[in-house]
Amino acid sequence: MSEYEELEAEPEPAVTKRNLKLCNWQSHPNDIFVENESELSISLNKNTTLALVGHFDFRVSSGAININGANIGAVTRDGQKARTHRACVPATQPIFKIRGLDGKNHVQFTSCKEPAPFARLNPLNEDIWNTGSQGERRRTFGIVC
Repeated sequence: MSEYEELEAEPEPAVTKRNLKLCNWQSHPNDIFVENESELSISLNKNTTLALVGHFDFRVSSGAININGANIGAVTRDGQKARTHRACVPATQPIFKIRGLDGKNHVQFTSCKEPAPFARLNPLNEDIWNTGSQGERRRTFGIVC
C-alpha cells in the first residue's frame, strides 16, 4: 500500500452539529400584556429566551434581563427608574438572545419612529430589517423562532 492510499483509508472525523435555540419563549395569552402594530409587551420567565430582529426600543418594567451580555433591570444600581434603550439587530449579523434573569420579568418592545439605520444610504439596506412575507411590515422588529 502506498503512502497516498494509507492517507485516503483513514476515516474523516465526524462533524457534530450544534443545536442552537435562539428562542424558547412561547406566545401564551397569559405572557402577552400588549400586542399591537407598534408594541409588544411581554412577561419573560427566568432563563426564558427571546430573539428579535429589526430595530426597536425596549424598557424593562419589572425584573431584569440579559441582552447581548448586558444586564438591564427595571431599577438601576443607583436607584433610578430604568430608561428606554435602543437595539439594532439586522438579519445580516449575529442575532442575540434576550434572557430573563428574575422569576418574572416584564419587558416592553416598541417600534422605532426613525427609519431603519442605513436605509437612507442604500435602498438595499432596507431589506435587512424586519420584513414579513410578501413585503408587509407591521412592527420594526420581529421574533425569530
